[in-house]
Amino acid sequence: MFLAAATTALVLLLRPDLDPVAVDVESPTEVSAQQVVMGSCIEALPADGDVATVTVVPCDEEHDAQVVAAEELDGDEFPGDGAVREDTARVCTVDDLTLPDGDVPELELSVWVPSEASWDDGDRTGLCLASVSRGSLTVSLLD
Repeated sequence: MFLAAATTALVLLLRPDLDPVAVDVESPTEVSAQQVVMGSCIEALPADGDVATVTVVPCDEEHDAQVVAAEELDGDEFPGDGAVREDTARVCTVDDLTLPDGDVPELELSVWVPSEASWDDGDRTGLCLASVSRGSLTVSLLD
């Protein structure tokens, strides 16, 4: 298999009062991490750790990653970092991705999950991102 699946947890600093960004943005747009949705193409992945903002771009422009799955998490009480990572990782697979023709770089999968503080503010969405190990993408992996 030519795809690698490594899971890295990133905790989001989120504001539940923000509207989701459109998947088909027309130009690079800096948004709160909470506004990112399935299909969003992200120009550059931030370093592991808390993520406050990212720049989303049209998927036909160079980008490092794309949100390829989302998981709505349940519960009133925060179940813990491990539990939210585990629940999100279940939907984080390469099975439904459309890979471009030609030499495809290895893909790495990572999950972004709510922190306890953002959970308390109502955030219940875990995201799965596919990124390339070298170079960049200029297509959507969900087409």
